[in-house]
This record gives sequence, C-alpha cells and structure tokens, in this order.
Amino acid sequence: MHSRHTQCLGRTDLTVRTETQDALPVTLAVDLFEVSSATEILGDASVFSYVANSSETQASERPVLFVFNGGPGSSSMWLHLSGLAAFTAPVGDPADIAAPLNPRVQATENSVLDVADIVFIDPLGAGYGRRAEDTDLKETAGTSADSKSFAAIIRAWLLASKRLGCPVHLLGESYGTLRAAVLADLLRSEESIMVEGVGLLGQALNVMDTAQRPGNPLGYIANMELLAAAGWHHGLVDAPTVEDAVSAAAELGRGQYAHTLLNWHQTTDQQREELASKLEVVTGLAAAEWLRRKLRITKELFRDELLRSKGLRLGKYDARYATASWDADRGDLPLDPDTETFAPIFQACLEQVLTEIVGVETDREYLRHDEGLAGKWDWSLEPLDATGGPFARFDHVGSLIKWMHRGNTSRLLIGTGLYDTLTTIGAADILLATANLPIGRVLRRTYPGGHMMYTDPESARLLSQDVKSLVRGRVQHNIDGDGIDAVPPVDAEPWSVDTLH
Repeated sequence: MHSRHTQCLGRTDLTVRTETQDALPVTLAVDLFEVSSATEILGDASVFSYVANSSETQASERPVLFVFNGGPGSSSMWLHLSGLAAFTAPVGDPADIAAPLNPRVQATENSVLDVADIVFIDPLGAGYGRRAEDTDLKETAGTSADSKSFAAIIRAWLLASKRLGCPVHLLGESYGTLRAAVLADLLRSEESIMVEGVGLLGQALNVMDTAQRPGNPLGYIANMELLAAAGWHHGLVDAPTVEDAVSAAAELGRGQYAHTLLNWHQTTDQQREELASKLEVVTGLAAAEWLRRKLRITKELFRDELLRSKGLRLGKYDARYATASWDADRGDLPLDPDTETFAPIFQACLEQVLTEIVGVETDREYLRHDEGLAGKWDWSLEPLDATGGPFARFDHVGSLIKWMHRGNTSRLLIGTGLYDTLTTIGAADILLATANLPIGRVLRRTYPGGHMMYTDPESARLLSQDVKSLVRGRVQHNIDGDGIDAVPPVDAEPWSVDTLH
C-alpha cells in the first residue's frame, strides 16, 4: 500500500509540563493521510502529531512513538487522552460510576513527550478518516490489510516530517497489539523501517489459545487470577492483599484445577466438590455455581454471577466497576458500568481538544469507532492455501517473535490491567511462558487498573514510566522479579519484568 499527506485540519502550539521540563514547547497537528493500493484509493486516515519544537538536527535523532487503539475499528481517542501526550480525561473513582455532566479535559501529569514525539493514528473509517465509497471492505477490513495501511501511513509521516532514520517505537492496545506485532515485522521487511521498541497494552496475541470456548481448558486456567482479583476487590475473597489473592488463585489454577480439567473423567465427584470449595475461597463465587457449571466459569458468566445477590453486574472492561444487573425479559437496557462511564467523558474531552484548543476545520464528524466492521473482519495473516494449512493463518505471536529475533536490541513492553476482564494477566503470563521471545528484553508490567489501565491515576503514572523506559532502552528482564509493582525512578538503572507468582 501507499500513503501520502493530503490535508492539515488544524495546528496549534502548546506548552506541556513533563518530568524534566515545566513548559516543553510542542506543536500539535491534525492531518489526513490518503491510503491507496496499487490500483485505487482506499480512503484516508486522521493522524495527530505531538512534536517538540527542536532543531532539525535534534529532531532527526529524537524518537517517535506511533500509538493506536484496537477494536478492530477503534479510533485512537482512548490512548490520545491517556495522559501520555498532553491531555487526560478525568474518569474518577470506580466507586462512583456516574459520569460527570460537564467533564473538562485536563493537562496531563504523565507526559512522555520529554523523551519522544507522539503520533496517534486512527484506522480508515474511524476518527476523521473515511473509506472511499466504492472500496471493497476486503481491501481494508483485515489484520493483514490493516497493518499494511498503518505501515504506509507511518512511512508517509516520517517522509513528510523529514524523520526517516529516527528511532521508531510502536504502542498498541487490545486488538492494536495484534496490529503492533504484525506491523513491527512488516515495517522492517517491506518499508525498511527498523522498529526499536513495541508496547502491548492489554495484549491479545494469544487470544486463539486462551479463548474460553468449549473444550479449551487453557482459557479457563488463564483467567483464574482475574476472578480472584475481582472477588478480592469486591470483598468476597479473604486475603490480606490482592497480590496474595491472585497468587493463591494462580497456584490453584495451574495446579489442581488444571489437572482436573485435563483429567475430567478420571476425577471423582468428591474430588470435584473439594475443588469447587477451594475455587469459592479464591474467587468468591459459590461452590454450588462452580459445580453446576462443571467447574468451567467464563469471564462473562462471572461478571453476571459474582454480585448477583446484590443486584449488581461487573464491568465489561474493568472488574472494579459494578452497576445494577439488567434483564432483557424485563425490558432493561444492557448497560456496562465502565463503558457507560468512560465513553462520554473521553468523547467530550476529545471534542474540547479538537474544537477549543486546535480549532479543527472540517465538516466531518469525529467517529469514535467504525461501526461498519462488525462481523466482517478477516483475522488471518495468510491465504487459505498457505503452507501449514489453516493453523498458520493466525500466527500473530509468530510476527512478534520474528521481529524480536531479527534485531538484537529490539525491546518489548507487555502491560496488563490487574482487573482487565478482556485481556487478562493470566493470558499475558501464558504468552511469556510459551512464546520463544528473548526474555531478557521483555518488560512485563501489571497495573492496578482495568483494560484501559490509564483511567486509574496510579496506573497512568506507572505506564508513563514504563513507556519512557521502553523508549530509553532500559528494559531488562529479571527472572527473580516478584510482586505486582516495584517501580524504580525512570532514571534508575535498567529494570524489568514483575510477575505475580
């Protein structure tokens, strides 16, 4: 694919407070980049660039962090207001799920602009971007095509900004972690752009392995720590700390629980009942419910059942949130407490940035998500007749492994929210345990938040430090690391992976 800059929608000068400067001068530009195949224009994408004002010589050496969300089809609105650049959205405490009536965007206290320029990219069909009217969805709605369009946009941005050759880093969230893995390898092989660091927030690379489909015990094992963390947060698990609760669940989940699921017909009713009682202790969900479900509780079911006696249901993205349960037969609307809180705040705050601060001039509405992709996304990376058959078509982890092994200095950050109900900490642990990654260059971090961990103030602070360490090259695995978080200052010696057990 090919891309080129076509229009500037707005530009403004800012001063951003960072850890090292009280008033860093930064230019924020909002641009459109056209994307085309060899035969047709596919559409355009909106790009938001935060570039520190420095000399041309300094700019050529200054790192650039390209950032995007997931979906597929999500705009970069969420990470744009994560606090990594100039602004943040005030979400508040999970105990109060009511969104403020008039939220106002705030200046961030966690900017990473002192170490890198930041470029937020929206996919075709989201943000201010649009797909061309006659474009076949098959040309853009797939992991392979999507990654190629992002690769073209990144090259076009670097070329237009005279930054080819500067250090490049990628940061993706949720589905965006699949894009980041494929993109890192693609930029090297097809665009001759070497990516130095990749950050995966809420990693979904091994979702095929850890999905809770029937007959896949690994999916249930992978999510045991999440269930424990949620149960502890809501006062149903008796443990001194959430670390203790999660550690106990991990030990049970990967020990007796895994053995039972993998040897179901060799276990007795008494053994299952004893295990159900232990599962109640570590998760807070009644043993009777575990037995009724043959010891297989999905995340969705857990969200419904944990607080059912209180008339509450857990959040879809963050298990700390809870709101009144809904019943379709009663005519209730299916509301999720976390998204109903987050989305209006982020949307309102981004509109303030675009209209009041930048003064964007366009007739287009900023689209939070491309709604035309539902059920139409091609997740595969290879054609049906590829060597290795259908099993080779979804090897997103393989792209990450290839990228890391091709460069002996490439670095990886894997960050997961402790209460993330979509992409869990257990799934991240399994990725590290099973993928052939050069573990000495991997930073594994667990944040005390949910899927969008940066909505939690402490998580936002820690994330900023981790991203800075990634960009600065201070990522070093410590096999003996222990505990959820033990974060040294950003200017400390190289540091690394923390584990829960």
